[in-house]
Amino acid sequence: MVFDTSFTHSTWNASPDEERLVLLIRFWHPQLSEAERVATLWLFAAADDSSKAALAEASKLAEKRLKLLQSPKASGKGFGAKR
Repeated sequence: MVFDTSFTHSTWNASPDEERLVLLIRFWHPQLSEAERVATLWLFAAADDSSKAALAEASKLAEKRLKLLQSPKASGKGFGAKR
């Protein structure tokens, strides 16, 4: 089963005696641009820790990622692609 976790949701285990294991795998929607992926990573970081220091660090990392995308070496290679 695949579901979109960007929507608020809840789950539960109705069986009192059995363990429930969940495997979460994050993957990018294929139509997201590289810049949209950088922005989404920033949003994830902001949601995890919205302190001023954490937001500054997330912004610095996003700027670094965007610069990498704009570099001539990045031409034809996606963000996070194996190099």
